[in-house]
Amino acid sequence: MFLIFITIFSYFAAFLAILSVGKRKNAAGGYIALSLSVVSFVSFLALCFSPGLQREFIFATYRISGFTFDFGFLVDKLSLLMGGIVSFVTTLVLAYSRDYMRDDAEKGRFFALLCFFAGSMLGIVYSASLAQMIVFWEFVGLSSYFLIGFWWRDPVVASSARKVFTTIVVGDVCLLLGALVLGQAFGTFTFSQMIQGYNHIVLPAAGVFLVLLGAFTKSAQLPFSMWLPWAMEGPTPVSALLHSATMVKAGVFLIARILPLVLASHLAGFVIVFALATVIAASLFALVEEDIKRILAYSTISQLGFIALGLGLGAYGASLFHLFNDAFYKALLFLCAGVVIHAGGSRNIFALKDLDWKKESVFITLSIIGVLGISGMPPFNGFFSKDLIIDAAAASHNTALYGLTLFGAFLSALYISRWLFLILKKVKRVPSEARELPSTTALQHSGTVAHKNTFGLSSKIPMAMLALGVILTGWLVGPFFNWLGVDKPHYDFSVSAASVALAASAFAVSYLVWFKNIVSAERIVRIFGSVYAVLRAKFGIIWFYNVLARFLASLGEALGVFDRYIIDTVLHGAAAFGRSIANIAYAFDRRVIDGMLHGIARGAVAACFVSHRLDTSLIDRAINGFYAVLMAGGERMRLLVSGSAITYAAAIIVGVIASVLMLNGILG
Repeated sequence: MFLIFITIFSYFAAFLAILSVGKRKNAAGGYIALSLSVVSFVSFLALCFSPGLQREFIFATYRISGFTFDFGFLVDKLSLLMGGIVSFVTTLVLAYSRDYMRDDAEKGRFFALLCFFAGSMLGIVYSASLAQMIVFWEFVGLSSYFLIGFWWRDPVVASSARKVFTTIVVGDVCLLLGALVLGQAFGTFTFSQMIQGYNHIVLPAAGVFLVLLGAFTKSAQLPFSMWLPWAMEGPTPVSALLHSATMVKAGVFLIARILPLVLASHLAGFVIVFALATVIAASLFALVEEDIKRILAYSTISQLGFIALGLGLGAYGASLFHLFNDAFYKALLFLCAGVVIHAGGSRNIFALKDLDWKKESVFITLSIIGVLGISGMPPFNGFFSKDLIIDAAAASHNTALYGLTLFGAFLSALYISRWLFLILKKVKRVPSEARELPSTTALQHSGTVAHKNTFGLSSKIPMAMLALGVILTGWLVGPFFNWLGVDKPHYDFSVSAASVALAASAFAVSYLVWFKNIVSAERIVRIFGSVYAVLRAKFGIIWFYNVLARFLASLGEALGVFDRYIIDTVLHGAAAFGRSIANIAYAFDRRVIDGMLHGIARGAVAACFVSHRLDTSLIDRAINGFYAVLMAGGERMRLLVSGSAITYAAAIIVGVIASVLMLNGILG
């Protein structure tokens, strides 16, 4: 338990420590955050190799109204996998952030919030019960709101943070309602007891469905996808952590945690349909997006769709392996995007300034590695895990499902290669001195800070480690499945060949269209004008969000009027009535109750005075008179006691004579 506690609460300790140093938090925040993150990761490694590890540790149990609330830690292969991803990626992102946030005036607050964010995610990962998870679930949402709105003085940033928070709260309400339904059915919220007991009850599919809606919202699955691009207004390290290891991964983690309940509720088809729709829709959105970070945001949505699709198909090991691999290339791509935005002076991928190859060659190379990983090109890690999910779709013997999955894989390679070639198009082999540096104002507006040689070893080493993971982790497929305790996967050569061929064709199309300009963007818009317009409008989802926002605003205004004129009137009337009752009670108390009490008190005092007079006038006099009689008799009797023997002898003789005379009747 101690190791689990250190793993989770090292980040909360860092959060409190940074805030406690006051004005020195900007100078010390990065060191504190990185040091305690390393402590958390080392504690995680020790936890993995702990011989006496307890799988489930419950340290508090409460029973309220028929519900059992257990609070503790659950350590199984799923929590260890996700916990390791969070600890490892957070450590690398914090190291990168020391360079990225170097000149920010509030970097201490940034490091504190990032630690709180990571600690909350670990709380979700190791929670033993759904009730405990919901607490940390809300902590994740709250910290993401503060991090996305970190540069809150910008109205666009503040508005985006509010939109994100409002959207995920809708999912949180669904999750809470679903948890209550499941708790009512099982009598407990503990995961282990729910998984073991679902065969013995009538499993409420509505509760599982509501929990799935909460998970879909957190993972930005359709129709809740639009909040994730809005989250790109936060600092790039936040985006990297949010997309690779924390907030959006919480949704698919929850689906994996309750997967037996999902399958038993016959909701796997629901998961498959929405996951596949998410993969295709997000990929299409990415193809018309111009913001560098938002393209990657849509790529996250599509990759989460692949993970959810695998879970729906029952490919548990393949989905978790893809979850593991996705953390590396997704964090790497976002960190590379931060460098590109800094160097190019804009987040618009078509408005980048020329990039100096001599200065940015390392980061461009790392970007290429990340792109090859996410696109599923061998021998990078995405190939090994994504193909397993495509294999699961092929094994379903549903031709439409298999074809759409392959189409989604093609689109994912197409949008990420488009992202890469549009960046490579700006790379020039020119002297760095000849390149115009972007202005500080432009960079701050784009979410970066201007600084010469900003990205040093603190940035390059974490990114290189992530790139190494993209290259190597795919080869761990066998050991990973053995560790997870599931059957070792079998690759279908025909499926892999089709997947690689589609990815290669996507790269060829991107190269010809967006790098060589064989077909101009204007011509694409002209040919596919209506389709392009629909995609830019996100299938009307943005319009629906705006309509919903206006409806909620109108509802808020109506509720405000109702509150002012109805509820306030009722409350004021109730208050006035209460004051009247209080005044009546006060008068009754003062005139009746107080009068009675005062009368009783005066009667008691008078009785005391009468008792005192009786005692002093009668009883004391009687006792004193009796005392005087006794004293007088005593004085007379004392005269008889003279101490003379002649007197005593005479008295005896007189007494004897008198007695004789009386006995003989003479005196009588």
